[in-house]
Amino acid sequence: MRKIFVAIILLVLIVPAYALSSVKIDKKDVKVLDANVLVNGSPIKSDFSPYVTSGRTFVPVRELTEGLGAEVNWDGDNMTVEIKFGEKTIVLKINSDVTYVDGKKNIVDKDQIPKLALYNSPRVETKTMIPLRFVSETLGYNVSWDEKTSTALITTGENISSTVIKTETIISDEDLKNENSKKNSNSGVQFQSQSEKKETKNAQNNKKNKIYERAGLKEEEYKIDPKKRKITKGFVQNGEKIKIVLDAGHGGTDSGAISTIDKSVMEKTLTLDMINRLNERFLMLGYDVILTRTEDEYIKLLDRARISNTSDADIFLSIHFNASNSSTSKGIEVLYGSEKNIIIKKSEQVHMAKAILKELIDSTGAVNRGVKNRADLIVLNKTKTVAALCELGFVTNSEDMEKITDSSYLDTMADAIVRGVQEYVMNYRMESDER
Repeated sequence: MRKIFVAIILLVLIVPAYALSSVKIDKKDVKVLDANVLVNGSPIKSDFSPYVTSGRTFVPVRELTEGLGAEVNWDGDNMTVEIKFGEKTIVLKINSDVTYVDGKKNIVDKDQIPKLALYNSPRVETKTMIPLRFVSETLGYNVSWDEKTSTALITTGENISSTVIKTETIISDEDLKNENSKKNSNSGVQFQSQSEKKETKNAQNNKKNKIYERAGLKEEEYKIDPKKRKITKGFVQNGEKIKIVLDAGHGGTDSGAISTIDKSVMEKTLTLDMINRLNERFLMLGYDVILTRTEDEYIKLLDRARISNTSDADIFLSIHFNASNSSTSKGIEVLYGSEKNIIIKKSEQVHMAKAILKELIDSTGAVNRGVKNRADLIVLNKTKTVAALCELGFVTNSEDMEKITDSSYLDTMADAIVRGVQEYVMNYRMESDER
């Protein structure tokens, strides 16, 4: 009897505990396995849990695309979803196995057909569910599955070590009163100001060739056969000095994020202050420094990219500060645009972002929000060089605000950023014959 009892206990310990839910699909109640989803180590946030059915993981379209940094458009008349990420476009149709990737027709297997799912908990709501692996891999991400925790791991090819966190409530953007500021939910998705959103939308709607030309790119730099592309781990210095473009986010009529704690504090002012500190330091180190703006003026995003591209810069670095509709959101993150998603990139992009973030976290002790692939951002996807965008704290969090309005703390961050860039240069600068 004792042996039987021990055997039962061992069986319980080694068999994973699966959480089952019931959703209505095609007007039928379907039992599904609740799933977790991590994007580069961070959980996507949703009221409605992703699920596994017929061996496939499905996730609400808006929550997944926001987690990946993509744009989603819903056409209710035709029951289609359009997903845009960098230069990639996917079109999915509810209850159809026909998909379009960059205009080319594809057929998915019957278990990956997008569906409408009616949830009863935490409230009655219908969600558009899309196949996680197909969409993520089409956008250039890697997908793996952790059977023990029922977790889909989406990464950009980097080794991610993380703790699995269950899905949480997503906070509505409607709570933000300042429509000109960036909104940021707990998911860590960076939102753009209205000026940036408008320009990004215009860029997506225009012909690609025209947009590339406005960004100062030559035809041979953007008309590339993907099969013949050669991606290097590091970069080859273009001139005698390392040329770095420093970009102060927003400016002029675009204030960027405005603090909810002290409305006199605007992102556009903080970014220019930080750029001036960085300029001073990089000049002392012998860098050739180019600034996208030196005063309170708005420079269009494509013009910022043009400045970098036409100068043949080695490095492009953009500075921003964050905002959220949750006062508890805080910390630092560094964004980059993966070469897997951006045809004009010639070298691996994540290394500089990682080096900068490490120095920032080590120096400040701030909350580490990670490095994130944001290949949808113009200053990252229309600059041909190694590029990173630093989000240096939240103007909507009291702890971060106390720090980022302290001059000595800004100096600490400036020193850390310079060390991060220096670390990247030391480890990834290549000789021309190493290409």
